[in-house]
Amino acid sequence: MFSPRHCGPTLPDQIDGLPAHYYPDLAPPEDRPESVHRTAIDAFFATLPIDIRHGGNAAFFSPAGDYIQMPPREAFHSNDHYASTLGHEVCNIASVLISRTVDGLCA
Repeated sequence: MFSPRHCGPTLPDQIDGLPAHYYPDLAPPEDRPESVHRTAIDAFFATLPIDIRHGGNAAFFSPAGDYIQMPPREAFHSNDHYASTLGHEVCNIASVLISRTVDGLCA
């Protein structure tokens, strides 16, 4: 089905030259709360046979390289946010592995 709706940039940061009132005032940075479960979280992910790489500003699973790319832990608002993002990427690995083993299933 054809839709005439244009799918262009949707966030002000994606459009060059907008007046200043389109951009929000940045709030001062908050203290970064530490998780009381950080040791347990790190121990859990350490047991998984996954290549986890750190660097850059994006989190993703690379099926071609078979690794997870994560920004540095300090880039997240909290250690819990880091852990939830890493957990999401681990689930992406699971969906790819399942789709490879189940005939006709798309991840």
